[in-house]
Amino acid sequence: MKRSFLVKISVMFLVFLLVLLSGCQPQKKEPVISQDAPKLWSVLKPFSEEEVTKQREYIQTQPGDMFPVSGIQDGFVILTSGSDTLYEELFMEELLQLAEVAPVTLLIAGLAVNRGLPFYEVMDLPANCALVKMQLSDLMKLGFKQDYLNIIKNFHPMIWLLEDGVIQRQYFYYAVGQYEDVYSYLVTAEETLIPVQIGKPLHELCLVRSETQEKEVLKITKPTLLILWTIGNSNLQLYTLLDTLEDQIQVVVVLPTTDAHTRYPIIQQELAHREDAETKIEWYYRNFYEIQINVYLKETESLRQKYPDLLIYEDQSYEMVRRFNLGPTIHPMLVEADDRDVRLNSFFLFDEQGIMINEWICRLTLGNKEDNVVMLNILEQAIAELKR
Repeated sequence: MKRSFLVKISVMFLVFLLVLLSGCQPQKKEPVISQDAPKLWSVLKPFSEEEVTKQREYIQTQPGDMFPVSGIQDGFVILTSGSDTLYEELFMEELLQLAEVAPVTLLIAGLAVNRGLPFYEVMDLPANCALVKMQLSDLMKLGFKQDYLNIIKNFHPMIWLLEDGVIQRQYFYYAVGQYEDVYSYLVTAEETLIPVQIGKPLHELCLVRSETQEKEVLKITKPTLLILWTIGNSNLQLYTLLDTLEDQIQVVVVLPTTDAHTRYPIIQQELAHREDAETKIEWYYRNFYEIQINVYLKETESLRQKYPDLLIYEDQSYEMVRRFNLGPTIHPMLVEADDRDVRLNSFFLFDEQGIMINEWICRLTLGNKEDNVVMLNILEQAIAELKR
């Protein structure tokens, strides 16, 4: 009995000792997170149908319509902001070459308060070039929305080709260095390329292969998910999508590189030797341009190294924007959001015949607490339906 009692006492002592020792171990402290600290995760949030419609409301004119500004009958009509930026001066140097083919009418929108002389005050305009200063009411007739017209930094010129007052062709012009593309479209093209739409096949989409920098016509012969992705702080989200989807379907990633390959280098070159460079707004963004170029090239190379077999293209002439009616996606300031940073990405699903089955415009938002699998679930469901 006494021995049994001693055993019990010994066991209780050992248990007490173990508890005591465990209590002496350093406790792992949970990190204290401030409620006001910025959140680093992101979420892909699909646009609603109403948002897609709103984002695409730019120009209401169409080929075959009468041009809504009276008094203009024939030739090219170029709508410009009338600002004194170097960028506007450079693209007008390119576009005014159209005067060699037909008369040109410049519509000056007057959207900016000039700090210096606008291009039409410092350039020698062609003899067959007329200058017309627009009223806000006339701009609204062309279909522009008030919020778009108020953002001068995101304004892009519009070009129409008229015959007897009827619109033959129309074109958004996005970046310097693309004059040849504009010229061939407005002058030599036999027909206007039809925008890619759901239920329609993809034709003649010309992109640049990232690793070779060679132009290629994208041909789709198997079920394909085409992604137009904005390089930036959302790369980890792209990697998550690729890791999940690459075994389910052919994935093609298109990176919008026009500014890095055309606009920025040309602006930097011009700034280097212009006497009036300090009066141009681009002067203050020079370092920003250099950073953008370096960051873009570095992140593109990282994507190629991580996915060596992935089809990666670069859109160096805004062909994706033009062919898929994505003009608003290059204007992130027009996207309504309360978050600090918003990027727009687009997804297009094609079958083996190159016919577009579905499309999504999505916003990638920093600081959003929602689950980041929403878009991935939608894509997986759509791919599963396509394979049935």
